[in-house]
Amino acid sequence: MLLFKGTKGLNIETDPARISFNPETGIQDLAASKNIDIDDTGRISRRKGFEKKLTGNYHSGFSCNNYALCVIGDALTVLEADYSTTAIRQVTTGRRMKYVKIGEDVYYCNGVETGKVNNRISYPWVATSYNNTVNTRILSGPVVGDMLGFYKGRIYIITDKIIYFSEANSRNHFDLARNVIIESSTIKMFASVMDGIYISNEKEIVFYRGNSVNEFERIVVANYPVIEGSDITVMMSQIGEAEEGGKAVLMATKKGLAAGFKNGNFINLSEDKVTYPDVAFGAGIFKNRKYIVTLQP
Repeated sequence: MLLFKGTKGLNIETDPARISFNPETGIQDLAASKNIDIDDTGRISRRKGFEKKLTGNYHSGFSCNNYALCVIGDALTVLEADYSTTAIRQVTTGRRMKYVKIGEDVYYCNGVETGKVNNRISYPWVATSYNNTVNTRILSGPVVGDMLGFYKGRIYIITDKIIYFSEANSRNHFDLARNVIIESSTIKMFASVMDGIYISNEKEIVFYRGNSVNEFERIVVANYPVIEGSDITVMMSQIGEAEEGGKAVLMATKKGLAAGFKNGNFINLSEDKVTYPDVAFGAGIFKNRKYIVTLQP
């Protein structure tokens, strides 16, 4: 008889005594696991350890390719590859920073402060001159939001359950009376893919399908919310969907790990085997074809 050869992963939703074993393949789910990695063939190996590089109150990390941004205490800070740091502006202590990268600019907000970073320097994010031929409209600079997003030439600023979107192909001008989408409750996620936007409020995950705000179709794809901060956007080829092309969103939800693809194709990848505890916040990264999430009660 073939003994244990590999595994498809953790299964905490089935009674350990009832987890099935396939004697022909030697593959079985795990009732418990700690500090292991599982490769695409089901082979188990010990997870690599880690080494502390810095000590301090670090949070809200964001990759800018050849450097990173984070918050240390009351400072928005540039973190270099050699772990050296440079504070670039003062911010409110304890406020989580959210970012969106558009070209060489990284826009940021935390519900109190807002701005943009270019080449490691922070600048104000304000309205600039604008050629407006419609005199009846009043355009304003960006509001201070809790979250940011970008889709099809418009930047989106989220505050509570309200989404403000900029003028087409403008990042600095907003019609606060007209360019607005209102969700049913506080928004926890904004993530765009090729043909729409995934949004989570406090109760559900929805997909806004369409190439512009004027043609959006709101589709409920899950009757449970995302764990705020856990979402990460990856190329579909990185998760075995090369033939589809474009971007996908990986996220930890109240019902397990899920993925959102184009056209509102939403798949819960672990609901039958692994669900997450009820937590307030998470942080997701994608490294070496693996989605890694940390959870904060």
